[in-house]
Amino acid sequence: MIRKNYSYILWTLMFCFWFQNFRAQENYAVLRKNLNISAKGLSHELCKTNDTLILQSKDRIDYVYSINNAQKREFDRYVFENLLKIPLTTFTKGRHVFVVRQDQKRIVFVVQILDEFKEEALLKIEKGVPANN
Repeated sequence: MIRKNYSYILWTLMFCFWFQNFRAQENYAVLRKNLNISAKGLSHELCKTNDTLILQSKDRIDYVYSINNAQKREFDRYVFENLLKIPLTTFTKGRHVFVVRQDQKRIVFVVQILDEFKEEALLKIEKGVPANN
């Protein structure tokens, strides 16, 4: 009887750890899009593994920067292209406000980094293995 109780507890703990690990890999970053009509020309999406921000537009993207919780710029670049892929693996945990300058407009949206990016996941992505495997 005591052995059965231990086995149930052991199986429950194993399931909880497995579920926590699976869920942590699934949600690395969350994108809060700008739903304003004037921002309609800029497509801002996360890739399937949630580790890269993809900015795409018919019009040229001039300048992109992000400001983190500590009011510091972690990304600051003149682009002058229609497509930009920003790896989120180098960003710190927390809220990042992105500002995209396009023509005379500034489009603002938020990316929330939920967890620090682990080195093992970075190695898997470089080898072409999805992060949730």
